[in-house]
Amino acid sequence: MTTETQTLKLDQLRIDGGTQPRVAIDEQVVAEYAEKYSEGVDLLPVTVFFDGAAYWLADGFHRYWARKRIERDTISAEVHQGTQRDAI
Repeated sequence: MTTETQTLKLDQLRIDGGTQPRVAIDEQVVAEYAEKYSEGVDLLPVTVFFDGAAYWLADGFHRYWARKRIERDTISAEVHQGTQRDAI
């Protein structure tokens, strides 16, 4: 499986496909990550699977929401070739 790190726009990421393994987002974690991003800290890239049409977010939902919170429109992503099922 091919993997590469890319900068993706948040609005390119599909977060509605049941790929979020947690019951809920922990707002305290989102706040902590948002603060780190605001300070210029580079957190690990999120993990996504690209099926040729959609980028399915598999790991990094807290980082995704932290970027949204500080009104950034991009995020570093480790992109794997694969489907929504692979992302799950």
